[in-house]
Amino acid sequence: MFGDNGEYYKESPQCTVEIPYTYYLARYPVTNGEFARFVRESGYISDAANLKQPDHPVVNVSWRDAIVYCQWLNMILKDLAGLEDPRAPPKDQL
Repeated sequence: MFGDNGEYYKESPQCTVEIPYTYYLARYPVTNGEFARFVRESGYISDAANLKQPDHPVVNVSWRDAIVYCQWLNMILKDLAGLEDPRAPPKDQL
């Protein structure tokens, strides 16, 4: 359910939301260290806040920052797995 009738009164009314497409959700938040690696290796310029505490979740990233990070991460995962599509099975299992 989306929304809340309690403390967060501005989030009501509750309703069910259906997302008509597949999406992925990470198990853990992206850390400052992971995001700093992305910035360093890609040369991307971000307004993300203090990246000095590597184990803390990254904050103040824009929507564009998140999209570009995910695109970069997908390229890294494809390279590591030797796949054209990170969701595809390894070629020797086809």
